[in-house]
Amino acid sequence: MSRFLDRLQAGEPVTLSALGDSLTYGYMVRQGYLEMVTAQLRNSHPGCQLTVRNHGHCGDTIYGGSARAEEAFAPPRPDLAFIEFGLNDCFQGMPPTYFEKSLQQLVNWCRTHAPTMELLLLPPIPIEPPEFDRAAEPFRTAYATVATVAGIAMVDFKQPWQMATASPLWQADGVHPTEAGYRVMAEAVLDALADM
Repeated sequence: MSRFLDRLQAGEPVTLSALGDSLTYGYMVRQGYLEMVTAQLRNSHPGCQLTVRNHGHCGDTIYGGSARAEEAFAPPRPDLAFIEFGLNDCFQGMPPTYFEKSLQQLVNWCRTHAPTMELLLLPPIPIEPPEFDRAAEPFRTAYATVATVAGIAMVDFKQPWQMATASPLWQADGVHPTEAGYRVMAEAVLDALADM
């Protein structure tokens, strides 16, 4: 079990900070994945002292997120951080190799400036149409590479998305989830957190 969950279960004060784009922000829904994760953690640990900071910015990229890292992970450093980027980088034409290097640099920054902060990486979710999803695949691979090299946890969105029975999972743009899609995201994040 992660140190974050250990401390949460023990009733100690813990902070979760999420750095990402519109998917972390919770675009055009009442509740995004972060709100759902927060609610579940509080339900599972009554009386816990959990603070959650949402640093999701619509349209952001790994470059913008890296520039906001000091703000998002400002002292006192969070106990756990989510990092979620990739789709805007893909749509704006960033080469996946540059994305991977930038993601590794962000992870390195976290390790240097917040060595006790645990990290969970959130790669791009499946999207529509299929050709867009294929374009996003190298960015998922970049996440997997960084997670393996750095020895940190990463969420698997592909399998839960394929097994989801709720519909629709996307809003009209085929990219941003509906609340049903955010529920799939939240459950996958909670599964990954439990496995840390």
